Amino acid sequence: MGHRKRRKGRQKKKSGVEVEYNEKGELTEEEKLRKKYSQMAVSQLKDYLRANNQMLSGKKAELVEKCVDGELYGALPHCSVCNEGRLKKAPNGSIVCSGYYDEDCGMRISCDFNAENDSVKRVPWKGPDEVEAEESSKEESTSWKEAVSNQMQKVLSKMFSSELNLKPKEIAEKLVEFARTNKVEMPKDNSLARQKVGSLLMQNRKDDNTFDIIAVYQGLVDQFGVSSAKGAASEDTPSEPE
Repeated sequence: MGHRKRRKGRQKKKSGVEVEYNEKGELTEEEKLRKKYSQMAVSQLKDYLRANNQMLSGKKAELVEKCVDGELYGALPHCSVCNEGRLKKAPNGSIVCSGYYDEDCGMRISCDFNAENDSVKRVPWKGPDEVEAEESSKEESTSWKEAVSNQMQKVLSKMFSSELNLKPKEIAEKLVEFARTNKVEMPKDNSLARQKVGSLLMQNRKDDNTFDIIAVYQGLVDQFGVSSAKGAASEDTPSEPE
């Protein structure tokens, strides 16, 4: 005797819980996510909610639904009316904000934000590992920038000690070469690269018509990034062009 094919719609398990299937008799995406989060401990669910700046209140079933909703549609942003409160999904499906506690005033500030679910712009849902990786990347970037401010000053100051005798075009050429040597991902087109440096030179011209070379170089790092921030930061001193 063959297995009976499941039909689209909701069917009840022995426990009485309704489970939704698609036309092929497979679990819907929502049910797959519900199964995924239901198997997690409360602490794990809160890790996901915390990573996405969502409210942590409620029993496990409520936490599961918050995670399912977040991965399906995106995390709820902060309230656009009071700018501080956290949005939540009301029992009727609408998105509301009840306000927030103002520590400076020592009182709770109420908010009457209420909107249809579809009208609220969500933000991408992230896993705890993704957030941790992003934070690690930021720390590496910060460390590299600190290395720039400490180590690059000496090297750049030495390279441009006779800056008064150099024209902006010559300074731009030297900075492009220096940046590439130190793994800054400059545009491959030399003309465009010099143009970008030239723009930063004009933005960082001092009253005596010299340039803040450190600020210009930092601007290049911020704008184009480096191919290996961690590796570049680990050098004892930055590399000078040969």
